Amino acid sequence: MNNSIKFYMIPISPWSYLSMDRIRLLSERYTIPIEVKPIDLFYIFEKNNIKKVFERPLPIQENRLNELKRWSEYLNIPLKLNPKNFPIDPINSIKLVIASNLVYDFYKSFDITKKICEAFWVEERDISNENELLSIANSFGEDKTLKKLMNSKIVADKLKENTEEALNDKVFGVPSFVYNNKMFWGQDRIFFLEKEIKNINNV
Repeated sequence: MNNSIKFYMIPISPWSYLSMDRIRLLSERYTIPIEVKPIDLFYIFEKNNIKKVFERPLPIQENRLNELKRWSEYLNIPLKLNPKNFPIDPINSIKLVIASNLVYDFYKSFDITKKICEAFWVEERDISNENELLSIANSFGEDKTLKKLMNSKIVADKLKENTEEALNDKVFGVPSFVYNNKMFWGQDRIFFLEKEIKNINNV
């Protein structure tokens, strides 16, 4: 099998967090690599005239919380519905994920990314804080290049590149998965992503 799965995400998206175990299992089951691509979601919202969570009508906000509770319980994945730091500036966590992708192999960087999500959605840690983020990453083994890299032009350019690529892929929210030039939005569409993988690879 070839190709790869583009995984557009941000750590402060609970839906991105809820998708991580299943997308990794999918990758391993069909031997398809994942490209984790953090993006500037608020820029994409702006481009598509989409309101941020707390700007949306109250019934939509309430439904979001109901759906998060249902999915968290169904998947047996712990999640605080209203972590104390939410909403939070996502930029530092996004930059650290990109830096980890550049420094480490897929498995280690994916584990760090998942831990950043857990730190926010389970432990209620402030992942807008650079020192907090580096503490999370360094729990997997200290690498002094991460701090310098996450604030570098290389990472800033990669974030811009990911975001432009997402717009070209017609992404408007996260998580979004792109495989075989088809976009699947939402963690509840992983089933359809798997169907596409099976169809393309005659599984």
